Amino acid sequence: MPSQDTSDSDIFYQWLLDMILYAINVRKNTRPPDPRVRDGHEGSMTQFGISEGSRSARQIGYAKSYKTKLTHNDYRAHDEDANAAGGIFWSLARSSMPTEVIDPVVHTLQENHIPHLASNFVAAGKGYRLQLGEAEVIFPEASRAPPELYLTRGYSA
Repeated sequence: MPSQDTSDSDIFYQWLLDMILYAINVRKNTRPPDPRVRDGHEGSMTQFGISEGSRSARQIGYAKSYKTKLTHNDYRAHDEDANAAGGIFWSLARSSMPTEVIDPVVHTLQENHIPHLASNFVAAGKGYRLQLGEAEVIFPEASRAPPELYLTRGYSA
């Protein structure tokens, strides 16, 4: 439980960090091996949302990136968190980027009927929710992020 002195931004930052670290632990690393680094590429990158499938078997659908067996509720809870993180950052991008940058992206997504972020455990639609400590925060009508999200830690190209 957060202390009385913990700010909302501290609670949000900790929720986001915990969600990313959890993703790194339970989802496959989508980074290809790098022979220059002993254990492959530095850092981790996991995928959420729509995927084109593996390099050897292209197939468009929701990413099946879990490497760890979880309960259905744990899959859904983590996917809800990833969906919320994507939605929050998409809202920040839409509200702070110049319209000359964001409007063509939104137009192209709409023109090509590209769906918003969803998964095998989070149905397509509007809105997202997140659990911050004891409080559930719900954005029922918020626009979701574009259909693909990458969660990274220690990423280097």
